[in-house]
Amino acid sequence: IRGNGTKEETFLQLTDITSEFIKKAPKNRYGEKILSADVNSNQDVSDLQFNNLEIGKQYEITGLVRIQSTSGAGQLLAYSGASQAGTFYGSVAINSNSDTPTSDIGTNPSLKFTAQSTTLYLNYNTNSNEILRGNGTKEETFLQLEERRDLELTTNFD
Repeated sequence: IRGNGTKEETFLQLTDITSEFIKKAPKNRYGEKILSADVNSNQDVSDLQFNNLEIGKQYEITGLVRIQSTSGAGQLLAYSGASQAGTFYGSVAINSNSDTPTSDIGTNPSLKFTAQSTTLYLNYNTNSNEILRGNGTKEETFLQLEERRDLELTTNFD
């Protein structure tokens, strides 16, 4: 950086360089899936399937998962293959020990993973008659899948 030696000119030149870098930096892209109807059995949930992932890239799942529970548990499992095959990325589990006969329970997942296949499968699993709630709106279950360009796994925290 060249300048006349004043703080003001050097600062302006650095600001211009930073602004240009920010304009050219790739944006994180995301997709969204909304569950159209309730799911009440163990199965891959096609409404929540994401395609065209890039193998080796990092992604994050966020959104809202709502389960209608009577007293059991339900979980949404993320895999690289259909029917709980391939790499397991993680899960969103909701447990209820409620005395209320029927209660809706919601949670906001945050699950980071590195894609091992081009498709992300979400499998609903319940141990009784818990219902994964969906009505085609964001009031019930919906997920966002964000491509992350700003993450790097480290051992610095060991």
